[in-house]
Amino acid sequence: MKRFFYLFVAIVLASCAQKDRFHVDGSITGAADTTLYLEHITLGDGIVVVDSVRLGEDGAFVLSGEAPLNPELYRLRIGGQGINLAIDSTETVTVKADLGNMSFGYKVEGSGTCDTIRILSQKLAELEKQVRQVAEDRNFTIQERDEKIDTLVARYKSDVKMNFIRNRYGSTASYFACFQILGSVRLFDPMQDKSDLTWLRAVANAWNEQYPGCPRSENLANIVAQGRRNLAKPKEIVLDYVSRLSMFDCENTNPGVVFYKGEITPSMVDYSLKAIYSIISIEEAEEFAGEI
Repeated sequence: MKRFFYLFVAIVLASCAQKDRFHVDGSITGAADTTLYLEHITLGDGIVVVDSVRLGEDGAFVLSGEAPLNPELYRLRIGGQGINLAIDSTETVTVKADLGNMSFGYKVEGSGTCDTIRILSQKLAELEKQVRQVAEDRNFTIQERDEKIDTLVARYKSDVKMNFIRNRYGSTASYFACFQILGSVRLFDPMQDKSDLTWLRAVANAWNEQYPGCPRSENLANIVAQGRRNLAKPKEIVLDYVSRLSMFDCENTNPGVVFYKGEITPSMVDYSLKAIYSIISIEEAEEFAGEI
């Protein structure tokens, strides 16, 4: 009787352990004797290898990892070729590809989000091809080339915003889209582009609502906050800093801000440097204000 009890406990424990993992299976043809890696694309620790397997003649594989508490990004990689994946549970994702066109010619089943990421990756590859063709065409002047590339990028971003991110702000695919890179430059730049900031903020708000406290939610919120500061007008920047840095819990704190419009004089420069590196009394401030 005890043996049956121990066997039952072992089965239950194994079943519980199995529920805490996700699986990625499938096949990569033309990849015999190569090593396939399952990697976690982390925020703070770079690329972390989760599992790996040496492929046989048929290219079949089964890889697994610990199920994340919140949606996370992973990739399958052989050499310099990779397939991006999104995992948010104990799901099983099936991937089939050929090594010759692994990064963009693959098929994925078991995850609609992963399939959307596949489409986004293919569209980005097509954009890269178009940009390269324009850049290498010697019939264009430098200005014409830059204008055509800007048009291609703007058209791509509009397509992604309207057809992939809109109304799917909390999707991991939308998160993925916000961080796509063309060459070495991020396509969506919330530090320089107000429209990009608006869309990224919508994604950040959705993630914060669905996954509060999640590292990726906090990362999005930080990027949006920095973007808002970068794109803010000088008056907004000053008021933001005064609001955040003033010690309002002290009864003697009564911050005031004066905005000046006109020519910057040498005395103003001296005063500003003293304000940064020293302490200015109220009397000095009032005297300086009276001289302007």
